[in-house]
Amino acid sequence: MSFFDASNFVVHDNAAFRIGSFAVNWYGIIIACATLLAVVICMKRAHTVGLKEDNVVDLALVLIPSAIVGARLYYVAFEWDMFKGDLLSILNIRTGGLAIYGAVIAGFIAALIYARIKKINPLNIIDLVAPSLILAQGIGRWANFCNQEAFGIEFVNEAMHWFPLSVYIERLDGYYAATFFYESIWCIAMFFVLLWYSKKAKHPGNVFAMYLVVYGFERMFVEGLRTDSLYIGGIRVSQLLSLLLVLAAGAYLLFRHFKVNKISKHEAELDDSLKIISEEENSPEAQEEELESNDNKPCKENEEEKEPEDNNEDKE
Repeated sequence: MSFFDASNFVVHDNAAFRIGSFAVNWYGIIIACATLLAVVICMKRAHTVGLKEDNVVDLALVLIPSAIVGARLYYVAFEWDMFKGDLLSILNIRTGGLAIYGAVIAGFIAALIYARIKKINPLNIIDLVAPSLILAQGIGRWANFCNQEAFGIEFVNEAMHWFPLSVYIERLDGYYAATFFYESIWCIAMFFVLLWYSKKAKHPGNVFAMYLVVYGFERMFVEGLRTDSLYIGGIRVSQLLSLLLVLAAGAYLLFRHFKVNKISKHEAELDDSLKIISEEENSPEAQEEELESNDNKPCKENEEEKEPEDNNEDKE
């Protein structure tokens, strides 16, 4: 057995420590650390969208609880058979059962309400949150690793039994695709992409739309490998939703891009027209015509002065 054999990378006890009989799990610690880091990054970047650090703190107090509730309700809605016999178990999120799309949807709604109350452009808020959100997702996937969840199809071939290509699941005594790791690496990489894009984006809302595109694109493929997907009928919910979000957000970005290019082209044509007019007015020919016109003005004035004299002579 080599060092990189996936069975060497297993969290045997999800409890990081205990306070009496109460276990503090790695799952909660990792999610909390990822959330805290996301808030700090938002505070550091708040000025880029015209917000203050205090706005971010207020926003966090609204978005974080909303996201947790949304993530749980989304999961429960598609796994109702698991909870209908014990409704109190819905409140127990310490062992997992949170869906990221539920968090995004609830957080988005909460951001709109907060923006309306505070009279802030909601697009600035979601643009600010997007890079931090995808980074928190990337870190949060390691909470799934500790819980031994969010894994993919089984790998029978022993040549594929190495971490992080595969992950060893103790309760199943088998090696499975480490889909949590695939998504984690993608999300962390996309964090830097969104930071770069946030400096290039020309319109509010573009950064969040790009988040939906890059995350949804990855999720469409990785979700197809997972064995714990949420279903509606025979369709994987997250896969379908990812496809719809990629198409909608992609269409939005394309519309914005071509609209800006059309306006820029029109402005460029207008500038060219003004430039041509200016050049014609300053051309040597135009200046000569202006001089000739000025030279003729005194002559007309002299003629007008002579006319009264001629009239007087006639009267005499």
